[in-house]
Amino acid sequence: MRHAWTVSASHETPGHEAAAAVVEEGLRLPEADRMRVAAELLGSLEGPPDALDDDAWLEEIKLRADRVRRGESQAEPWPAVRDALLAELRK
Repeated sequence: MRHAWTVSASHETPGHEAAAAVVEEGLRLPEADRMRVAAELLGSLEGPPDALDDDAWLEEIKLRADRVRRGESQAEPWPAVRDALLAELRK
């Protein structure tokens, strides 16, 4: 899914042009590289942890664990998942 990245002139910041150039260049990257860049940028944002997010993740983990216990879902070993992710990032 593609999204247009636009900011009206009234919302421009001193780094707006540089940010727009980074986004434009980033959109030319292969998907795996875009994911890596996005993860790095998101990881660089600071702020207090969101307790609601933590609670939502805990609930999701519980739901997934319950599905595995009931035999509705099968877990994959971490080494296999890690290898698949790394292979995808190398594409």
